[in-house]
Amino acid sequence: MVVPENEELDLNEVITKFGVMKEGDPDTFDEIAKIVFDKSVAWEKNPNTDADNFPFKANVDSKSWKLRINDFPDEPMYTLFIENKAIITFDDRPDTWVIQDEAKTS
Repeated sequence: MVVPENEELDLNEVITKFGVMKEGDPDTFDEIAKIVFDKSVAWEKNPNTDADNFPFKANVDSKSWKLRINDFPDEPMYTLFIENKAIITFDDRPDTWVIQDEAKTS
């Protein structure tokens, strides 16, 4: 699905309308990336039983976000899940995202 230039997506549309987006996907990847990468996110270690697959979690706009570390370099480094739905894969973590343990040691 291509987003018309005069329309903007919101996070709810991203979650409901799109499958996982990968770097290199035309048009829509950039729109989705802008929405999720521009948010300031404070990630914390995931203490739950799915922590091996999803080592970091956050609550953003009352939604559950999980960050999976993939089998890099065969796959993109990360996949972002929002409300248990894969949203986007990418290699470089945005500067607006901070993992709490990293912030404490810097």
